[in-house]
Amino acid sequence: MKTYEFILNDIQAKIEKGDYKPEEQLPSLREFSKIYTTTPVTVKKSLAILEERGYVYVVDRKGFFVSSGNHKTYTMIFHETKSIDHLTDIRLETIEEVSSEALWDRFGLEIPSQTRCLRAVRILYNRDMPIGLDVKYIIHNVRSASPVRNPERLMDSLNLVLGNYDIYKELEITLMTDNAPVRDRLFIDADDGVFEFRQTYRTESGQLVGVSETYVPCEEMQLKMKY
Repeated sequence: MKTYEFILNDIQAKIEKGDYKPEEQLPSLREFSKIYTTTPVTVKKSLAILEERGYVYVVDRKGFFVSSGNHKTYTMIFHETKSIDHLTDIRLETIEEVSSEALWDRFGLEIPSQTRCLRAVRILYNRDMPIGLDVKYIIHNVRSASPVRNPERLMDSLNLVLGNYDIYKELEITLMTDNAPVRDRLFIDADDGVFEFRQTYRTESGQLVGVSETYVPCEEMQLKMKY
């Protein structure tokens, strides 16, 4: 049995026995990692599975709580490479340094002025037809001031950071009534509906590590709701 399986089985058993009461806040990831002598990432994976099963739910910047009979967990699944029909390719268009003010102007999010931020623009394709636009703002600690020499490799590395189990993701979905910002890029009609998926990535302590915006015509979406 893998470590994360042992942890989730143990926590689930304690919830079922009443050791952890409904609506009780569970120990933090760091506290659990000391209890089970493992990493916070492994604990987060176990709790994520328990959340899918409905045993726990997460409160942003507070942690995990035991679900009660009146609480039902809903998880909206969105991933640019899994939620879009007919996606065959993702091509990196540009990747560049932007100032910290760019995040404030765009999202009203403040980061330290010395912090560096990358803005990466990717086009999502069905064969040679663009069907989506993905823009990521990624805060990083790369100290070199030289131009990005291998943008694809850097993008892969930064995406691994954003996909880490120890990163909290907040998803906001908007149905755009004005698709002018992406209309020309995606070759869509003025009356075509476009979904905007904005995801904010933070550490357990609330530190901002990135923001992504993905624009996709409604007809290309395949959203799933788990409950």
